[in-house]
Amino acid sequence: MDLLAACHPFVEREKPRVSPPGISDALSTPASEIPSDSWHIGFSRAGDLLYYSDNAPDFFRNVPTLKGLDTFIDELGHWVNYKDFRNFETFRTTLFSNARAETVVRVNRVELTRPQMLGIASRKHPDGYHLVFVPGHEGGVNPDIVLKPGFFQNEAAFLKEAKDWLERVDEETLAVTAIETFKTETAASPIPTVAIRSIKGDPLKLPANAEIQQLPQLSEALLASGRWWGSVIEDTANRPRDYWIHTSVRCGRVLPVLTLSVNTGSIKKVGVSFFSSVLSQMSEKILDCAKSYTGSSKYRYARYWKGYEGYDFQKAETIIELVSRDSIVVSLIPVHTTTQDLLRVSRKIRLDEPYFWDEKRGQIWIVLRNTSVENAELMARPSLTARMDGPLVGAPQTVETFILKYCHS
Repeated sequence: MDLLAACHPFVEREKPRVSPPGISDALSTPASEIPSDSWHIGFSRAGDLLYYSDNAPDFFRNVPTLKGLDTFIDELGHWVNYKDFRNFETFRTTLFSNARAETVVRVNRVELTRPQMLGIASRKHPDGYHLVFVPGHEGGVNPDIVLKPGFFQNEAAFLKEAKDWLERVDEETLAVTAIETFKTETAASPIPTVAIRSIKGDPLKLPANAEIQQLPQLSEALLASGRWWGSVIEDTANRPRDYWIHTSVRCGRVLPVLTLSVNTGSIKKVGVSFFSSVLSQMSEKILDCAKSYTGSSKYRYARYWKGYEGYDFQKAETIIELVSRDSIVVSLIPVHTTTQDLLRVSRKIRLDEPYFWDEKRGQIWIVLRNTSVENAELMARPSLTARMDGPLVGAPQTVETFILKYCHS
């Protein structure tokens, strides 16, 4: 038995991604007491489908990805014999209110392939719900096993494996979205010498006839690198000195999804403005993809994005904490503006700078990575003032001062 990840509702994919062996191992260990022929399905707290087992009935795989939990429970109710429907309704209520819930029901066997009995157990965890189904056939495992205190005791081991797997699926989905956007945006004006790599350095798109060994190597301190950074491939007998620039493309200006490396000759060919617009479109499509659906919680912060208003001000601490993970120091700087001028001002903010609109005080707060208050005052504030061309740029603040003075006041 393997788990299959739910497909993103708006991203085309040939087939669902299959779980790695670690997940099957976590579910089949003797300590879990889960029979090998059990069915599994998982949902987020918002009710979105996350995964299902490949041995489950067809209606498992036909559950809508978005808000599919209620639909699934309704369909499951059609399987329940009317004599046990009251027990099932109790289970349905307990599923949402308790950390764990179990029931055993007789099955409405309109099809002879259905089991006679069905044991159902749910586990509620911080990111959602995992449901286990033990089918009961004559001479097979007794589905009452779901009622035992030790059933599915190793839930923590499974959740860790599932979290890692779903994060990798999301990373891949967002990277595919970015690459497809790159191809679309550059179809009429190709950028010949460009390399796109995952945030772990795995090649996703390479220049024609190029090998990974021929490309500039990325720094091990990639996540802490600046907005742009450069590298040089020294000349050889067959190749002149080669200059490259690199940048990270982020989801919603916060967590990196991939890196893009381009030969400076290619940028001269297409122009800096065009190249920047391609990066902007890639970032926008990544954000749209993550806002609509993610299987893991890693990129779910994207749902706090409110368009040109930036992130929900009530979620400022959450976004700052995420930015702080790959930054030595973080500071914030305010731009005083009006609701009427907000869209124009937001367009002057760089792609790797998360921001929040504080409507009560008439301020946009911009988050600055790897920038102390002193450096923000010395360098970021003059630069931002020149870019804004009008709105007043205020004094930079530490994260601690911002949270205390503006978030908790």
